[in-house]
Amino acid sequence: DRRLRAVVVNGQELPCHHCVLAVGHSAREVYDLLVAAGIELEAKPFAVGARLELPQVAIDRAQYGRFAGSPLLGAASFRLTRRPEPGVRACYSFCMCPGGTVMACASEPGLLTTNGMSNSRRSLARGNAAFLVPVGPADYPESPIPALAGLAFQRDLERKAFAAGGGGYGVPTVRLVDFLARTCSDLPEGCSCRRMAPAEFRTILPEFITDTFEKAIPAMLGELNGVKRDDAVLYAAETRSSSPVRIVRDPDGQTPGARGVFPAGEGAGYAGGIVSSAVDGMRAADHVLDALAR
Repeated sequence: DRRLRAVVVNGQELPCHHCVLAVGHSAREVYDLLVAAGIELEAKPFAVGARLELPQVAIDRAQYGRFAGSPLLGAASFRLTRRPEPGVRACYSFCMCPGGTVMACASEPGLLTTNGMSNSRRSLARGNAAFLVPVGPADYPESPIPALAGLAFQRDLERKAFAAGGGGYGVPTVRLVDFLARTCSDLPEGCSCRRMAPAEFRTILPEFITDTFEKAIPAMLGELNGVKRDDAVLYAAETRSSSPVRIVRDPDGQTPGARGVFPAGEGAGYAGGIVSSAVDGMRAADHVLDALAR
């Protein structure tokens, strides 16, 4: 009767009537399983782009002014936004990693995405952040399963990034000034990413994203006083800001296709980051308690 009766964990079937499904936004095989089980999914907007890296001392000077370098202050962060303008979309920074590193990430063979991280000391020489552009169902290719069209859009970018990186999980990289001038030169020394590959981003990202970057990023960096374009490096492609898929759920937090299943967090398509995922998890817990009390 479309109600949860058990879950299978490592081949063992466990009787279960309530399950919080919080698998994260990159457990793509779960979406395939849900489609096969007749669970209702829908495509949703998200955002993609690139990761931009700057010397941390420049970020500190821009944010702290004459107090930059004080041992009482940690590595500075930033958050930048740009409204849409005629011919270009909005752009915003996301997941800023002070004193951190950019890395290659992969969850499937032949696909590549980027991410950033900071160790607890945030003491490395460069800081980075994703610069993202919103995308939505109108941008996605046609798909035999419309709910998964956003996944197809993601995979296409990641396949192109893998190829542009040389096929060995090198991260496609370009100086910002070269990207803007549509030229190519040697990559700078001292970048945080361990494996880089010079690349033309217009072979990876859609034109509406690269056009937005050309217009928005210089203006956004202009808000960080003293930061030089010559110091900025771009890495492609940042594709996993949030899920392109939403698992449909009722007001009581359960999916109508399998009562007792409570989709939550980024993988459910109702959150886009650590804090919003935590809040959605708290809501899921409340819904489970309400169901148990009935």
